[in-house]
Amino acid sequence: MSVNMILQNWNKRDEINLVVAISTRIADLCPISRPNRLWEDRTKEKKHYCASLYIDEGLYYRRRRRSTTVPQLVADHFVVSGRRISATTVRRRLHNASLYARRPVVCVSLNGRQRRARLCRTREHVSWTRQQWASVLFTDESRFTLESDSECLLIWREQRTRYHQSNTLDRHSYRDGGIMVWAAISLGGHTDLHVFHGGTLISVRYRNEILDPYVRPYAGVIGNDFILLDDNARPHRALVVEDYLEGHGLERMEWPAQLQTRIR
Repeated sequence: MSVNMILQNWNKRDEINLVVAISTRIADLCPISRPNRLWEDRTKEKKHYCASLYIDEGLYYRRRRRSTTVPQLVADHFVVSGRRISATTVRRRLHNASLYARRPVVCVSLNGRQRRARLCRTREHVSWTRQQWASVLFTDESRFTLESDSECLLIWREQRTRYHQSNTLDRHSYRDGGIMVWAAISLGGHTDLHVFHGGTLISVRYRNEILDPYVRPYAGVIGNDFILLDDNARPHRALVVEDYLEGHGLERMEWPAQLQTRIR
């Protein structure tokens, strides 16, 4: 027997074994292939199995594109199979798979370098005591705008996965229009809320409206161990601000970019 004939016979045996395996698997999964069932029961089970199979595929699709809505999944099923399934059935299967409609966490987009720097800096302070953190004044600005922030958007996610990367929505920190406010907190207290009335926050304005009336008096209360923690905005890193902090003996904690604005 030639080598070609041996290969042909081997390929045929593989095909036969594959067909038998697939047929056995279908018989196990699809009760409609069993001849001792009533025709009506087999028809119902066929529809239920086909719908279940498509919904299971939809669950995988949902985990990859979590913002897909239930009506979209129902419409896609009708286009592909020509059969209609109810939205209630889809929701029930999603809930059985521990997928629930929730609002996504909105965060600032980070690149790889920023992520590594953020993790490294966090590890350096993981062993700090409560007394050490009590000397830190946490400051931040927030801008409130009329622009939509996608709060009406819902995603499907599992329980206790709120801050998973696939369940977050990236956006820019500052958008068009609105009003900006500033505040600071520590373990022992907080400052008053400051509202910036018109204009843009620049370094000189940050020094005159924030550092001098709020930060410097608060540092005197905490003492010599005072540490200022800002959010690395451009006005905070200007030479005018650096000179002011150095001139008044105020220490600032260095953090990677986008650390505090990552999650709001």
